[in-house]
Amino acid sequence: MTIKSAVHYLSAGASRSWSFTDWGLQDAEPAEGAQLVVVVDFSDEMHSPATVPLVRGSDGALLRRRRLEREFPGVTLSAMLPISRRRREGVEEVVMIAAGADNDVQETLEALSTRHAISGIYTPALLVAAWLRRARLMQGQVLVVLPTPAGMRLVFVDAGRPLLSRLTPPLSSGTTGVEIARTIQYLQNTQRIAAGDALELWFWGVSDAEAESCLPTGVPFRVGAAPAVKGLPDPESDGFTALLDLAASGAPGVQLGADKLRLGWFARQVSHWSRLAALAAAAGAALLAGGLELQAWQAARLSRDLHTERAAFEGEKAALVADLAARGLTVEDVHLLPDVESRLLSTEVGLGEVSRVVGSAFGADADVLVQSLEFHSAHALLAYDGAGHSCGTEQGEPGAILQVDFRLAEDIDVRRRTEALAAVRTQLLEVDGWRSSRAAVQIGQREPLVVKAGTESADTGGEWAACLWRGVAS
Repeated sequence: MTIKSAVHYLSAGASRSWSFTDWGLQDAEPAEGAQLVVVVDFSDEMHSPATVPLVRGSDGALLRRRRLEREFPGVTLSAMLPISRRRREGVEEVVMIAAGADNDVQETLEALSTRHAISGIYTPALLVAAWLRRARLMQGQVLVVLPTPAGMRLVFVDAGRPLLSRLTPPLSSGTTGVEIARTIQYLQNTQRIAAGDALELWFWGVSDAEAESCLPTGVPFRVGAAPAVKGLPDPESDGFTALLDLAASGAPGVQLGADKLRLGWFARQVSHWSRLAALAAAAGAALLAGGLELQAWQAARLSRDLHTERAAFEGEKAALVADLAARGLTVEDVHLLPDVESRLLSTEVGLGEVSRVVGSAFGADADVLVQSLEFHSAHALLAYDGAGHSCGTEQGEPGAILQVDFRLAEDIDVRRRTEALAAVRTQLLEVDGWRSSRAAVQIGQREPLVVKAGTESADTGGEWAACLWRGVAS
């Protein structure tokens, strides 16, 4: 059984919610904390085909974000819909999509994000394209005529790509036909369809009699019908309600919302995967990165889990990466708290990077138990006050400082103690992109080794601190 999200609809003149119950879609406010899909329906919706470099990872995400900001300055609701890749040329064909929103809309979205877990923000055009992709109708050109609460929406789709979306006045035998004809003429003038070709029209949520009264004149067209697809709502009969149902039961991965509006949904996703010790440690690292003390997690248990479940983690990690990639995200994009997000973004160091550093430098030896982390950014050079447990911040180039406090497992012998400290020293020097302090390289010398009389066990009551520094662009 599919568990559906609630849906909130936003347009210039409407703001309303629906919840899904055993009786279907009900006009009602969703419960506090419910997972929410937002559909925005504004007249100033923009679609722009483009070619961008084929770059993966966080660098690719940053490049795409900057390209969107340059194409749609001042617009926060935007995204890139991937179409095809030309690997030999190193480029990717995309459609850049944006929906204009004023300050009132932004405030409404931010208020919704504090009460609900927003999984995505979509336009009717994105939902039409998602229906075609799930129905495997990826060939040909079609103009979908779709009534929405804001008016009549005309969506032109070419090979499954939404390339034009217009909001026109509500259904009327006197104006709808004129708007359809004007849209077809524009598509011909811009060479998106060949002159003289009869464009196929699909009427969704419109009766046969109403469609007959709204047919255009003076332009070539033919009326078609979308085939029914098993397991999907039928938009031809249900219209816009069918698209709301589609969004709530399995919304497409490409959506327009900024990460800060979807923190609650990110938190749910991370919680779902927190059965893995490595991801639990990553979540703890994100919380501690803001200077918070993590006392709830038992360090010894997490360290043992990280050591013993490494093989199982690889498979689960791949599943998580694939799940996030389907939504156009990486693990680095997941930020659990707004203040933590601001700190991490200000230094271009993400959650995944902190997790990688801690895991590679301290997770390989079960005798090394991480006690706490402190993460901050400043114009800083790496320094360490040898008397205390904090990394100094001398003035210098901009950077990010990560301090890791740890201790050793109880009742280990001298050999294991020496090996554990030596392993940490070596691994700290090999963390890619980070520089460790001299105190970290000489770790263990601050605490004298004490061998108990008559035994080979070592005194492990002391704690150690390691400092790492990474420069970032100013």
